[in-house]
Amino acid sequence: MREEVRTELDAAALDQLFRAARTHSAWLDRPVTDDQLRRIYDLMKWGPTSANSSPARILFLRSRAAKERLAPALAPQNVEKTLQAPVTAIVAHTSGSTTSFRGSSRTSTPDRGS
Repeated sequence: MREEVRTELDAAALDQLFRAARTHSAWLDRPVTDDQLRRIYDLMKWGPTSANSSPARILFLRSRAAKERLAPALAPQNVEKTLQAPVTAIVAHTSGSTTSFRGSSRTSTPDRGS
């Protein structure tokens, strides 16, 4: 007997993820641990992919010096919030035109002819 696969999130989950979610502008004065960051990454890596590839690249900044190097690229209203945050995540992706990612997809999915 097959288990029934649930295809819809309930209202509470939708509220938490979308309808009631807000951007935080203040932070608790406590560190974010390596374990917490790994758990976030481990959850994120299970998201939808194309051909089991995930071009996401995440850089976690903890030190004030690292966040200060980022500050010139931020909108003025986000500088102080970013500097005060215990961790700042820079989320980027590896473009299909980048040799290293494109090259690895040739070996991981040779049937795609990429």
